[in-house]
Amino acid sequence: MLLPFEYDLKEFEGWNKFYEYWNDGKFLFDDGKNIFIGISPTLLYSLVNYYSSDKLEWLKTTLEEIGLGRDVYFISPIEIEKITGWQNLIDHLSKSNVKLIMNGNAQKFQQRNIFGNTLIDFPSSRTLASQNVNDKINYILLSITDDKILVEDKSAKRPIQIDKTIFIPKEKIKPNKFAKLNSTVIDAKINLDHSINAEPIWWNSKIYTAQENGIVSCFDSTGKLLWDYDAYGDLFSSPIISDRIFAAATIQGDIVTLSAISGEQIQSMGFEENITTDLTAIQYAGNKELMIPKLTQSKTAIAFGTASGKIFCYDLETLQEYWVNSNSKGMIRTKPISVGNKILFTSSDGFIYCIDSRNGLLIWRWKEKEETDFYYSNILSDDKNVYSVSSDGTLYAIDLLLGKLNWKLDNLNALPSISFSRDNKYLFIKSIRGKIYSVTATVGKIFNEFNIGSSFDNSTSDILEVYGSLLYINNGTIFTIDNKQRSEKIILEDYSPALSLKKIGDKKFIASTYNGSILLFSLR
Repeated sequence: MLLPFEYDLKEFEGWNKFYEYWNDGKFLFDDGKNIFIGISPTLLYSLVNYYSSDKLEWLKTTLEEIGLGRDVYFISPIEIEKITGWQNLIDHLSKSNVKLIMNGNAQKFQQRNIFGNTLIDFPSSRTLASQNVNDKINYILLSITDDKILVEDKSAKRPIQIDKTIFIPKEKIKPNKFAKLNSTVIDAKINLDHSINAEPIWWNSKIYTAQENGIVSCFDSTGKLLWDYDAYGDLFSSPIISDRIFAAATIQGDIVTLSAISGEQIQSMGFEENITTDLTAIQYAGNKELMIPKLTQSKTAIAFGTASGKIFCYDLETLQEYWVNSNSKGMIRTKPISVGNKILFTSSDGFIYCIDSRNGLLIWRWKEKEETDFYYSNILSDDKNVYSVSSDGTLYAIDLLLGKLNWKLDNLNALPSISFSRDNKYLFIKSIRGKIYSVTATVGKIFNEFNIGSSFDNSTSDILEVYGSLLYINNGTIFTIDNKQRSEKIILEDYSPALSLKKIGDKKFIASTYNGSILLFSLR
């Protein structure tokens, strides 16, 4: 049995092969006596790791069907405690006859206990390489008898032997349950019961969602379903609404447009590329004449990136191509952003690209040195600078016009998520140190720092400035923190990482999690 490692699932090709072969990120192998089971916690081309509600439900149902008469071995490609939602996983495993949890991507080979469950950590080849182990190719041998488990790690001097006959009582885990705290009004709560990777849209007092399984839905402001549509593909890209047209793209390469009012299909187009970024609406200002005449005077177009590294621009109304750019030498993952007559994006080749939105021609590309990598970072721009965080946690400001470095901060240990203050004068930066930094946008000086008391969950949801405080989500809970470091929980959600947090009115907000939970709430 050959299973992928964490990094094999970050790129489209590895993810696609695994999901086709192992049935949407879940696997079960039965050798006639023992059950080997696992669910993928990795999101496609993302730094976020979590156990989705639909995969956990599959695991729960499958374990109940297996019963207590079979020995179960759970395999995780990542250290379980580093995966958001691991508490729910352990709760399900504790109710089964699980004999061993095999934990990948650890720092060393060791046996330990987690809530009464036996767990063994395995170092990866990548970890061994970082520790300068001579033989960097690692493998594990697992020998199972009726009463013993012998685990041999090639990188370790001694094997681990586990006595299966010894009973270890399981400890209960307290679940995280939804709760409204303090001065918050819940206007609507929607549970889609399926994972979402696309941010919901608030438009015309309605909520639009695109689920991973291809279902597009429209809800009113109370959470009542108005209509839905099946795109017959996997929706990982965030859709857009413009000119009363809803546009979405499947990762398989289909673009569909619907009436944002009725949900009726306007048109769809099969594409020869795997679409790997969110859609971005722009106002096309070029001079290309389309083959098929338009019925309106609209200049709205959509820009998006692909697994092959190309950026395309299509007319929204007719889905005709305006231009294509192929300067990038790697997959494009993060959302392209439009600034004036420029489009900015990052690529797996590590560069930030700036191209002309009128014709797709390259204006500049930039990275500080060969090892600098902006692949996972989002981009912000204030019409003067381009802001992004490299993989080593350095915050950069690049001149928008010239594509040259203005300033950088390398002491933040920044996560690849950046937000603006309301007046765009400050950048809010999440740090792996459990802090939020406020940085001046003009010169890159730390203006303030907020200690949140715990590490961030790697989600890319925004930090919002609200009435002198910051509003943010971490590990399924919505917080506020003020300038005096007073932190307050306002909504307790679940263990799922945050997908988005947006302001949609004076005191009104919409939040979503990867588990398909959408919350419309107001602050008093």
